[in-house]
Amino acid sequence: MLKDPLNYEIMTPDSVGWNARRIVVNRLSGRHGLAARYQELGIAMDRETLDRAYGLAMHESAEKTELDDRMLITIAAQARRAGEAAAAAAVAATPAD
Repeated sequence: MLKDPLNYEIMTPDSVGWNARRIVVNRLSGRHGLAARYQELGIAMDRETLDRAYGLAMHESAEKTELDDRMLITIAAQARRAGEAAAAAAVAATPAD
């Protein structure tokens, strides 16, 4: 969809009165789509954080039709916190010289 939207769209967003395409995140979304949606929201993520966010998003989307912006922002924050906690645990487990 992101690489060549014309393969999947029968009409352009302009032809139906929309200003731009809107990426919907649901249980069928992939990592690339999720990353693109986060980019639209202005949320930068490294690959590890995106992987954690993707897992959380897929878990949440099993119960919902679509994940809205508020839920995606919450998921991004949870993924970041999980990464920070893992890094802190790794540092704590490293033996001191």
